[in-house]
Amino acid sequence: MFKMLRKLWNYLFSKRKEVKDLEKKDIFLAKFMIDAGRNRRSSEFLMVPLNKIDKIHIIDRENAISKLNERIAVLEENKTEIKEKKNIDREFLGKYLPSISWIKAIKRKNDTYIAFEGNGRLEAFKRIFDKNDNINIEVEVYTFRSYKKMLRRAERVRKYNGITGE
Repeated sequence: MFKMLRKLWNYLFSKRKEVKDLEKKDIFLAKFMIDAGRNRRSSEFLMVPLNKIDKIHIIDRENAISKLNERIAVLEENKTEIKEKKNIDREFLGKYLPSISWIKAIKRKNDTYIAFEGNGRLEAFKRIFDKNDNINIEVEVYTFRSYKKMLRRAERVRKYNGITGE
């Protein structure tokens, strides 16, 4: 229990600089994240093609952009290894792009996914690799008790972030 609380505290502490910049879209994202935790039925880790994962929000905050640029630099340095590896698992992600949470997503009906955690890491990968690189990322895919409602909310967050398609 203490370990989980410490993890939550570290996550919130890392986001403290963003609080002053909150907008309506951030409220919808926060609501989605809370509901994702409460309504999760189960989850499983799957290898998902990078080009099948869409982000839930844009990267537009100064500190998030800075972190994104750091991640891009790390991926650039390891581009050859990543292209050879193809399947980027949690161990690799933890080594090169450490974070306190895994990349988490909800699956759409058309076999694409919306990532609601790990958008910065995914954005870094997408800026370095394209569809032809055939990169797969290990993602924690959630199933929800209220799947349709959660999917609708995820799409709403994307809409408020100005994301209509990818």
